[in-house]
Amino acid sequence: MTKEDYLIYLVKRRCTITSQRKILINYFYDNRENVVSAKRIISDLKRTNKKISFDTIYKNLNLFVTIQVIGYKKIKGTKYFYLR
Repeated sequence: MTKEDYLIYLVKRRCTITSQRKILINYFYDNRENVVSAKRIISDLKRTNKKISFDTIYKNLNLFVTIQVIGYKKIKGTKYFYLR
């Protein structure tokens, strides 16, 4: 799927496309070959996107898992997220 396909998927799931959600989709798409921890996601995004908050990232990670845009693996008690 393309980045645009993921955004269309969000719309079909009745999610509003916010700038923060676009940032998160772009991040996962650019890292689609990796699994990344929430801590790393926050660190990476805060470096380049000052407008995105810790709470927004966590809220959207939970939403994206619920609607199956991303999945996660738990390794030694830490969740590592990946694009589906």
